[in-house]
Amino acid sequence: MLSKEMYVLLKQIPRYDKQIAYAELNSKNKEHLLCEAKYDTYDYINQSGILLKDSKFSLTEKGQAAIEEYEKAKKNWTISVIALIVSILSIVLSLCCR
Repeated sequence: MLSKEMYVLLKQIPRYDKQIAYAELNSKNKEHLLCEAKYDTYDYINQSGILLKDSKFSLTEKGQAAIEEYEKAKKNWTISVIALIVSILSIVLSLCCR
């Protein structure tokens, strides 16, 4: 699963026909994260140039899928926390109303 930093960076990068320049990306560790996103094992982005700072970037299918997976996991976690809170409240209420 993606880290939060990687997710924030990938969300800024457009898909396919559109591209974004290195200077337009806002991230603390963007150089490190872009290099990591470009690894063959991840392959989250396409890079137009040879030098990182002169390149433009676009998102690959794997990158889009990773974003969607991160968002789904975050949503599922939120739902789980809400369910846990509701169950704790119901236990407390059932114990108090005896």
